[in-house]
Amino acid sequence: MGSVFRFKTYKSELGDALFPASDAHNLKLRSYVGELVSHCKMMGYPLDSYGLGKALAEFVPEQIAVMSILSERWAYEKALATWNDIEKPLLTQAIEDHFINGGAERQQACVEAFLSELESVGVSVQGKEILVNALKGNWKVELVRYAVFGRPEGVIFCGKQDHLDLHNLFQKYGFSTDQFEKFIANIRSL
Repeated sequence: MGSVFRFKTYKSELGDALFPASDAHNLKLRSYVGELVSHCKMMGYPLDSYGLGKALAEFVPEQIAVMSILSERWAYEKALATWNDIEKPLLTQAIEDHFINGGAERQQACVEAFLSELESVGVSVQGKEILVNALKGNWKVELVRYAVFGRPEGVIFCGKQDHLDLHNLFQKYGFSTDQFEKFIANIRSL
């Protein structure tokens, strides 16, 4: 008879930025990044490429570490091998891409280009500075969240609701149909 274990899911903006997809594998990696960030803070390491790299060198996710005590040896060895051979290199590469290879700068440029194109199709953004500062991590989810709930914070999208131009723009940047529909439903008409 098998055992079931429950582990805390760690969240972080960095995890959202590195692994924005919502499939099970990316959710697991996102949680590992959140746990790594927590480990960095606990060890007093800076949250930059150096500190995260140093922490990652000594880090084993909690769910794998606990398996060494509570699971069959073969299950622990398999999980540890998966961590060392697949997941840890993915985290290493993602951190390198984000901090060293310009991932953060590319994302910021992408956000700014999207907002510029959004205005060019007739949708203005009140509170743009607030919005730009908030669009970190999974910026598409955050953009839609601000479209729906951003008014109290001073973020309002105003303009025409030309579905075709907006739909093409949202498709170009990889938004889901659901994200597009939520956004369009919350544009304030002029």
